[in-house]
Amino acid sequence: MRPDGFVAVYELLNSPSFRNVSFDLLQDIVNNDAKQRYLLIQEPAAPETQSKTTATQWFIRANQGHSIALDNQALYTRITDPADLPEVVVHGTYEKCWPAIERQGLKKMSRTHIHFAPGFVGQRGVISGMRANCEVFIFIDAKRAMQDGIQFYRSHNQVILSDGIDGVILPKYFKEVKRRSELNL
Repeated sequence: MRPDGFVAVYELLNSPSFRNVSFDLLQDIVNNDAKQRYLLIQEPAAPETQSKTTATQWFIRANQGHSIALDNQALYTRITDPADLPEVVVHGTYEKCWPAIERQGLKKMSRTHIHFAPGFVGQRGVISGMRANCEVFIFIDAKRAMQDGIQFYRSHNQVILSDGIDGVILPKYFKEVKRRSELNL
């Protein structure tokens, strides 16, 4: 895997877990994923792997949700100006998780970032960022968090990501919390 999260498709499809997956099927999965979770790119092949029939090589990566540390600068666009944040920065979760989150804050857990949506799926420009069956929605005061030194990033599919501070976004940055029943979703 490269520092930017890309893996050569040739290597992926030759691994035991993907031996029965064709390039056409992989391309179909990427192109038809409603949440645009993956990015498939084509680059010039390295001189040592070029042949008369293969001058380019395909690479794939997940847009976010990595469990290993990768180069944030290569993967995401860092949001440096609070004015560039979306109006809504919301994290979806479940009732059973809310009591701990309310006390301790949002944690990145086994991921490298805490994930937020720039609104709700179906709204203009929102395709990903939270599971469809979330029950509790935590709206973040991202501008205040940025002023306090918390960094935010935007993924290729517009998901907002943050490292938090030591992997946590504290409850003091929760602007509002709403249940699904309050939102007419």
